[in-house]
Amino acid sequence: MSFTKIIISTPNMTESELDLLTSRLTDLGAEGFEFSGDVFEDMIPTPAPGLEPDTRPESAPAVTVYVPANEQGRTVVSMIRRFADANGLAHTTDTVAEQDWENNWKQHFKPLTVGERLVIKPSWEVYDNRDGRLVIEIDPASAFGTGQHATTRMCLELLETYVTPADDVLDVGCGSGILSAAALLLGAKRLTAVDVCENAVRITEDTLMKNDVIGRAYLVKCGNAITDEEFRRSVGCYDIVVANITADVIVAMSAFLQDFTRSTLILSGIISNRLPEVLSAIEPHFNIVETRTREDWCALVCHKIS
Repeated sequence: MSFTKIIISTPNMTESELDLLTSRLTDLGAEGFEFSGDVFEDMIPTPAPGLEPDTRPESAPAVTVYVPANEQGRTVVSMIRRFADANGLAHTTDTVAEQDWENNWKQHFKPLTVGERLVIKPSWEVYDNRDGRLVIEIDPASAFGTGQHATTRMCLELLETYVTPADDVLDVGCGSGILSAAALLLGAKRLTAVDVCENAVRITEDTLMKNDVIGRAYLVKCGNAITDEEFRRSVGCYDIVVANITADVIVAMSAFLQDFTRSTLILSGIISNRLPEVLSAIEPHFNIVETRTREDWCALVCHKIS
């Protein structure tokens, strides 16, 4: 598969403006972003390839979005270009082959231990699992989520803390499927993963098949829970809901998240200066029981108010 690469120039943008931009792009169908330029050095200090945030001081400030070159992707590209034009954002497009993208991943993606029980590894790396960790094997290609970024690591650590064999789990905005795989490997009795992007759904299905989840009950679905009421009703209700998305999407979904959640809601992808806004939207429906912060990103554990 090929991908359309959209580079959006972001000179002189502040952190909050950048967060707002990426939230709007997510709403339009973008799954993740590659950041470049000095302006991002303080915001995201740890470089990572592909769709994980990346710091490249030698280049001009920009946000790069990769969109699959299929029918749905062409619609997303058109909407992003119209959005950029309407907001005076200079942008360019190019085509990238999936093989080139995957080779970029392979140069940088190494096994990573997370929490007390998990390790994430790509298929091309060998991991000496002498400590008996649960191994999540992932070749994320074009979907966001390798565990390198703080938001994903916090979600994995929280799933390790809260998931029990009695729980059914919903992964909202499943991306690469890393959180879905973790939930099943940690013992969840049932999993549903949803994403607005067909490519993310395909990659999540691939991720689950690569891992030791044969015989586990899981379902991966494509749909927009914000705009599609019928899809929203079909999602169901779960003991644990995990959503590693953006502040704007969390706020937009706040009224629906209570319908999906029986007990515990885990949220991440929240840049710290947007936390008050997220709390304002969530607190009418949930009690906040834990807040974690890492590299200026926040994660929340919430219990549904009966």
